[in-house]
Amino acid sequence: MKLSEARLYSGSGNRFALFDWRKVSQEPTSQWVVEECHFHGVDGVILLCCSKKAEHRMRIYNANGSEAEMCGNGLRCLGAYLYDLLGTEEMTVETKAATYKLVVEGRWVGVWVDPSAFKVVQKTLSLSRGTTVNLYCIDTGVPHAVSLVESEKEWEAFQIEMVGSEVRFHPEFAPRGTNFTLVYPSTEMVSVATYERGVERVTGSCGTGALAAVAVLVDQGDVRTEFHILPPSNEEILIELKDPNTWLMRGEVIRE
Repeated sequence: MKLSEARLYSGSGNRFALFDWRKVSQEPTSQWVVEECHFHGVDGVILLCCSKKAEHRMRIYNANGSEAEMCGNGLRCLGAYLYDLLGTEEMTVETKAATYKLVVEGRWVGVWVDPSAFKVVQKTLSLSRGTTVNLYCIDTGVPHAVSLVESEKEWEAFQIEMVGSEVRFHPEFAPRGTNFTLVYPSTEMVSVATYERGVERVTGSCGTGALAAVAVLVDQGDVRTEFHILPPSNEEILIELKDPNTWLMRGEVIRE
């Protein structure tokens, strides 16, 4: 594939290079993925593929060359890409995790999510230097270990890169590893930052991390039906709880 064939999209600050792979027979190599991510300065590579289960199929690769099960913001970027290619405002997309329905509304793209399979498991992990961290573990398409803080002061002081890296590679989560998501639920907004597995740093935004944050808050008794998620990019993600088994995650997608 030539570099000029990449189309760049940003979903709430989560940036990807997208390729139409429907007529390509060869498998992408890890080295090619790493080079594409480095060249374009993106968090991952998304391939549009043919599907036998849905209208389309998404394959998502992290910046380190590994393939992920799915990606929430990546799905939204693919929705914008499909709209630009085909003009369709609604579509179904197969991933390794599940099949999702997407909806395009101008610059906002949404993903319909069934949260019925979300199960929260609490763990206390021992870290280096004798510290511990309380976690809420959940799989929202990819695994997340969520840590809640109760104040803005805690949020600002938290060393997320250091803790996130240690939790991501902790033996408790071997061999898959996990994403680490820090959450501060204020009255109006929910601040969420994710140290992403495979990118190996905190990204501008993480859709599955936003879903994990909401799932944990609901599990802990939060009764809101609409959550305004503020990621490090400051580009809001909105998650609406339509009913117990139907959530809609929406946010702006920018075509770069």
